[in-house]
Amino acid sequence: MIRVSRFAATAALTLLAACASAPTQFLTLLPPPGEAHERGAPAGPAVVVSIPGQDDQPQLVVRRSDGSLTVMESERWIAPLGEEMQAALVLSLSPRWAALPPAHVRVDVQRFDSVPGDYAFIEAAWSVTLDAPPKRSASCRSAIRIAVGGGYPALAAGHRAALEQLAADIETLHFAVGPRDDRSGRTTVAVVTRSLMERWLAALAAEGLSATLVCAVAALLPDNPGHTVLKLAADILAQAANLRDGGDPAHCHGVSGA
Repeated sequence: MIRVSRFAATAALTLLAACASAPTQFLTLLPPPGEAHERGAPAGPAVVVSIPGQDDQPQLVVRRSDGSLTVMESERWIAPLGEEMQAALVLSLSPRWAALPPAHVRVDVQRFDSVPGDYAFIEAAWSVTLDAPPKRSASCRSAIRIAVGGGYPALAAGHRAALEQLAADIETLHFAVGPRDDRSGRTTVAVVTRSLMERWLAALAAEGLSATLVCAVAALLPDNPGHTVLKLAADILAQAANLRDGGDPAHCHGVSGA
């Protein structure tokens, strides 16, 4: 008969306990049901998201104070991270897009940093393309850092808040997209925050004026090929847009632009 000492049995149990994996904690970038937007919200833009390769995996990747990255085997996203970000942005943009024209939004996430107990950081280049012909687009960039508390769910909540801010950046910018220049192949785009545009229009309305077009100063300066044309007014320096028809109304845009 084989005898097993009490010490050997205890050691075996201890080894088994040490090898047992910690329970998996699943994280999401979507808000809880009580915070989610109601069904029936207006359809938002189509959203496509790309993410860095090091973050494109089921596990949460955290950045340590020395700059190294650690893959957390027990903390995982409930769905692929790119799909989570896409769903969160669609959910945030849909109610904001009610009065805006149909469009496609592309978000290229360049940094997705998770520092436990410190911050969640998202840096992304994004573009908005109007669906109506000619399909013009404008691009911009956002870098958003949200302070977080301890625990991995706090990191997920921080990234969720960063995505809400990213959606606000996309929606609150007023894009005035000009025609494509046949010579250079470039499209001129003027960008201003929607709140500033509203203040301008309110100031005009207070004087009894109603704006039909709003033009960027750069579009009104004369085009002088081979030279740079500048205008200095108070603390604003404008450079000519170098358009072939510098002051043509085609380079001004209706106040209800994208």
